[in-house]
Amino acid sequence: MDLLLVQHVTFATGDAFLPLLELPIPVGLWALPEVWDSGPLPQNAVCGLNLGVSLAPKPTKWFYGAVDDAWFQARLKLTLQALRGVKVLREGRVLWLGGHAPGFFAFDALPETGLTVEKAELAELWEALAAVSEAEIEARVAGFRELSEYPVEQLRESFRLELALEQLARPYDGVALREWPEIPERTGVMAYAAMARLADAGYTLAPEGDVMGLASQLALKAISGRPAILLDISHFSAKGIMLWHGGEAPLAWAAGPTRLVPHFNRHLPAVRDMALRAGPISGLRLLPGRKAVVHGGRVER
Repeated sequence: MDLLLVQHVTFATGDAFLPLLELPIPVGLWALPEVWDSGPLPQNAVCGLNLGVSLAPKPTKWFYGAVDDAWFQARLKLTLQALRGVKVLREGRVLWLGGHAPGFFAFDALPETGLTVEKAELAELWEALAAVSEAEIEARVAGFRELSEYPVEQLRESFRLELALEQLARPYDGVALREWPEIPERTGVMAYAAMARLADAGYTLAPEGDVMGLASQLALKAISGRPAILLDISHFSAKGIMLWHGGEAPLAWAAGPTRLVPHFNRHLPAVRDMALRAGPISGLRLLPGRKAVVHGGRVER
């Protein structure tokens, strides 16, 4: 059971509902409004709700309103969306491919939510690359439609990497990938265009072996039903903050046409260059010790 919603129709003392609050599952307390607002108090359900919240031995969300009240429905909908994020963090299965990037020691931390993390060496990626057929690559070449500073023939190794990563990612909810330095040194391409195109297809990949970042992405994706992106905070100014990463964001985040361009310092194919689409955003970063940072706002331009 993902959620137990206890309805307070009238006032009840703790001995009536405390056993429900002690169950090892998320619990919500819901009070119904008074059926009239003059004369003797018929229900006193809100008072029962306050008593319940005060006695709850764990964080317990409260609800108020009739079934068809817009405020109640909005609060319940948000709760159910959040529970989808909780579910993937408790029951999901991810692949940690190659460990973390060199020097990124904090990425040794793993989620403490129940998420299953399976480790694999990059040797599995090299085997998957060797197993990709030329016919599969030709199919990707024929279907390529994105703007690119590279002729499509120069993207063949990027497509090979995309196909290999897709084969490895298929059994999992997501992949945290050590995408440098070994991949560009061995294949001559950066992984970001392949990661971006896989994100278009519904896969979730996190760079630099960042499993906590991957878990954060998966939670946001489950809550919103839309893909999430993992970015660095690179600059602060009066205008706001500047976000950057290697160009692996899906088309769903783009404000307009995207373009495959050389990597900024290795000058290898390819990364996806794009402007982020304006609109409301939610940010989540899971941290060690069962902590998290949450933010909500807008991308304006």
